[in-house]
This record gives sequence, structure tokens and C-alpha cells, in this order.
Amino acid sequence: MMRRGFVNHQGRFLHWRAVGEGPVVVLLHESPRSSASLVPLMHDLSQDYCCIAFDTPGYGASDPLVDRFLPISEFSDTLLDAISSLGIDRFHLYGSHTGAAIATELALRVPDRVTSLLLDGMAIFSSEEQQSLLSRYLLPQAAEWDGSHLMRIWSRIRDQALFFPFYDRSLTSRLDPPKQDLEFMLRTCVGFLEAGDHYRDGYQAAIAFDARQKLAALSVPARLHVVENDLLTGHLSRAEGANSALEIESSPLRRDAWLSQTKEWFAQRDSSAKSAASLPQATKRHFIDMNAGPVFLSAGSGEGMLIRAVSPGIRPAGMYGPPSDAGSAKWFVDPPGFGTNANTDFDIEQLGTALSCKITFEHQDAAVFECGDVGFDGSFLIKSWFAVRDSLFFEPWCDYENPVFAKDTDDIDGLSAGHLTLLKTALSPLLE
Repeated sequence: MMRRGFVNHQGRFLHWRAVGEGPVVVLLHESPRSSASLVPLMHDLSQDYCCIAFDTPGYGASDPLVDRFLPISEFSDTLLDAISSLGIDRFHLYGSHTGAAIATELALRVPDRVTSLLLDGMAIFSSEEQQSLLSRYLLPQAAEWDGSHLMRIWSRIRDQALFFPFYDRSLTSRLDPPKQDLEFMLRTCVGFLEAGDHYRDGYQAAIAFDARQKLAALSVPARLHVVENDLLTGHLSRAEGANSALEIESSPLRRDAWLSQTKEWFAQRDSSAKSAASLPQATKRHFIDMNAGPVFLSAGSGEGMLIRAVSPGIRPAGMYGPPSDAGSAKWFVDPPGFGTNANTDFDIEQLGTALSCKITFEHQDAAVFECGDVGFDGSFLIKSWFAVRDSLFFEPWCDYENPVFAKDTDDIDGLSAGHLTLLKTALSPLLE
């Protein structure tokens, strides 16, 4: 079973997923996604390995770094502390795209602890490309009250399905074939919304990363390859000659060969062994393993367990933080199929028994939000945004004949978290 948890790093939380038992493979994802994008690979490897994937700082469910626009080294140092917090000594290391840059830096930091390094797509930019990307790729993406940021994000994703980079809509930048995959676009969109404007932090660090120089300095066994249709296929040749010990697969691999060669690479060397079932986790943000899968609980300071309402509403403490009245319960739990537990159909009574908690329910007499058809026009993003916004002015959110005094209208972060909660609920079958 896939486990989930958090590491508390200096008061900030880093989220991880883990499955399997055996030599440890640490996996780092591409931007703007999260460890969710690595779940299929983790399952494929889990028969032989203990696979642990982190949401890098600022992405997925992980808190961002304290300061903005820091170098890759700050990301790798933070993740190294998280790896150590889980009791992991030596490990295989996998990184995709931005994750590959972080993994390279991490391997340079602690070569005695990295058994082997697999880079699955590595960006190696010229100085001219770096200047262009730094000035045009990192569009500010702060949420706006009117929801206009949603269409900017969706338009960007649609453009990047046709061109790379998305802002260069020329024939030479047109993708062949285009990536008109709605599920992939949805997952990318959710990744951007999870990160908010902090998406720029990881991207800027990766763009500014001197990949070729860093590859030249590697002393651990390392391999670079890409799967077919990877956007960074053309960058394979840029790594040639950087390090004679770096193994480079010069052509993109069909998915079956990509998976086979990934397994073969890790099988050549041993690392420390662990079981996903034994990994510790933080208490304030916590997952409990149920038969249906990991169930998320946010810790408060009161008594009992409060099952949160399924109605649209803002979340001032974010998706994973406790509500403002944290003293009203010991545990706050999203119900089955909603929000942080959107993919888990657990039994509420069994959860209460496992926690030895009395169960209470938030007032929830409002109609359940229905997203409707999810299409290429992106209208579902605006529909869900206004559902959450309406919860500030009407009670329940859909009763326009029952206005209430507007509260927290300046809490754009809380509005964004509520919107993300609603989207994850509506799109859960498509996101994992």
C-alpha cells in the first residue's frame, strides 16, 4: 500500500509518498508537479525497492522555502535533511527535469551517501536560453480575486502543449506531435495551483542551474536518459563529453525500454534497506493507514474528531492546516472522497475507533458542488472558483436568496486553498 506522511523541517512541512520494501530509491519530481506524478514508477519499482518520493519545497503539499528565488542547493539541502529525518543513510537517487537538477546537486553534496544517480531528462541551457527563460518563462501567478489568474495558467498550459517554450509560438518551437492530453494538462494545472506563485522559485533555480558544469563534477555512478516524447530529448547531446563516467542513452526510449533500463540501473548497486511501513512522520500533519489507504488528519488542540463539511469554503490555513478554531477538536478530517481525502473511501466509524475519538460533524446542509464536464476550454476552473467565492456572501454557498455579511474577502490564499480543495475533489479520478 502507498503510504503518505510529512517531515517537520524547522517548522515547515515536507510531504512524502512511499511504497515497497528493500534498497531505498529516493525520487524527485519535475516542476510544477508533485510526487503524485511518480506514483506509477514507484509501483513498478516497489516489488524490489523501498521507493520514497518527496514533494519538493513549494510544490504539492510541501511548504515553500522561507525565502524566494534561492539556488538549487537550498532545495537539495532541505531535501537531504528530510531524507535523514526518515532514517535513511545510503540511497539510490532518481530525478526528473527540475528533480534531476536537485538530485545532481544533492549527489555532489553527499557522494558517500548516494549509491547511484539516475537523471530522467536534464535541462542544459545555453546562456542565451537562460536569459530568455528567466525573463519570459517565469510569469507571476499570484491568485486574483476575479479569478483571472486561472485563465492565464490554463492558456499557458494549452500553449505549452503546442510549443516549447510556451511563449515562442513559432514554427521552429512547435511540438511534433503536440501534447493534447487533457488529463496531463489537468495534472499540470493542479501542480501550478498547488504551488501558486512559488512555482517560480523552483523553475528559476533549475533554469539558472549550470547543469553541464555540475555533471562534470559528479563522482557517483550516474546515468542520463529520457522517455519518448520528452521535451528535453534535444538536451541529451548537450551532456556529451561533460563527464566520461556519465552514462548517456543518446536516443529517447520507448516506455517499456525506459522502465526496463531504469530497473537495470538500480539493480547494479546496493543501498540501505528500508520498509515504507516503518517510516516515521510528523504529528501536526499526519496520515493514518486504513484499509482504504492513507487518511489525512490535521491536528488541533481540543478533543475528539471533527469531520469537515463538503461545502465550498475558504481554507485560511491552506488545504493541510487546521481551521481557525483549532482548539475545537483534536483531529480535523476531510470526509471520504473530499479534499485531502478525495482518493480515499474510508469508514469514518473505523477511523474514530482507531483514534479512540468521539466523532462530530460540521454543519453541512448545502448542496454538494458539481464541477460538470472538464474540457479544453478550462471553464471548470472558473466555475469552481466562484463557488468558493460565493461561500463568503451566501449561506449556504448556492442559496443566492440568503445573503450573509462578507468575511475574509481579503484572504486570497484561503480562497485559493478552498478552490484547490474543491478541484481536487471534483477531479480526483483524473489526478492519480
